[in-house]
Amino acid sequence: PDCNEKCSKVYKVSNKLLLSTPINTQKKNMDDKFPHEILYSQKYNDAQYEFRHVVLTREVFMCIPKSRVLMEDEWRQYFTMSKGWENYARHQPEPHILLFRRPLGTDPDTGKVDPELERAAKARYAQEVQQYCYAST
Repeated sequence: PDCNEKCSKVYKVSNKLLLSTPINTQKKNMDDKFPHEILYSQKYNDAQYEFRHVVLTREVFMCIPKSRVLMEDEWRQYFTMSKGWENYARHQPEPHILLFRRPLGTDPDTGKVDPELERAAKARYAQEVQQYCYAST
């Protein structure tokens, strides 16, 4: 496969490039899927967005709407993250896992995209993907 095809599902996690994998691969039964406290993933990104997922406790999951994504004022009642995050989906096999994204270059204090931070983040991502693709050939 060519470099673009091979790298289409690459995400950045803690300065390491990883192929996408299932979020929770250790599901034993329904009770085991809920953590005792809210868990936050490391951040990962593609060429446009920074992502993270949040694993809810059973108690929080029972309190939130199940048929739609959450508005910021709704999810902020239960947990805290820096500004600029949008709940854009749920992990369908495990609906207690909420998926969040924000544009690359978002200032975590204001929630606004800083053009200089955005340029730097996109350049860093492109360079890392390029290095990964050449290292894999």
